[in-house]
Amino acid sequence: MANGLNLYFKPGGDIPLLARLFAGFRDDLAKSCDKALAKIAKLYEVEIKKGIRSQSPAGKAFEELAEETIYRKGSTKALIDFGDMIGSITTRKAKPGVYFVGLLRTSRNRSGVALANIGPVHEYGTKNGRIPARPFIVPILQSRAIRRRMNTLLQQFVRNSMRQKGWKV
Repeated sequence: MANGLNLYFKPGGDIPLLARLFAGFRDDLAKSCDKALAKIAKLYEVEIKKGIRSQSPAGKAFEELAEETIYRKGSTKALIDFGDMIGSITTRKAKPGVYFVGLLRTSRNRSGVALANIGPVHEYGTKNGRIPARPFIVPILQSRAIRRRMNTLLQQFVRNSMRQKGWKV
């Protein structure tokens, strides 16, 4: 049998029973989904940081740095100079069921420049091509493997919420 919920009831006779079964379930399910979304958001944060460290978010390698950039930085790692940006990628709850993952407007690098302004430059590159696109968020969001993991996690939270209510799933 496929994963799902099968309910059987007698017309007219089981409506009060159904009403009792669903009483409070919506709130429990909303809380469970919010917990799941919090965990999913944190996992996205971890995946974004892991992608920057590996220089290959979701398996999509960054374009290599120019020789002059490597010489100036003393490193071949894109998006990592002092760790300001990677350290500023965070997860915040905006409201129930809504989470933000990324660079906050208040995040600054060591020079005082807003990282929320630098992030998009690296994600999309510059119009003149001087800085090529090195997407570090979009590949994570588009990754089917990561989305499958997140969907599985959400399903587990919903099932657990249903089990706590005494439902057999």
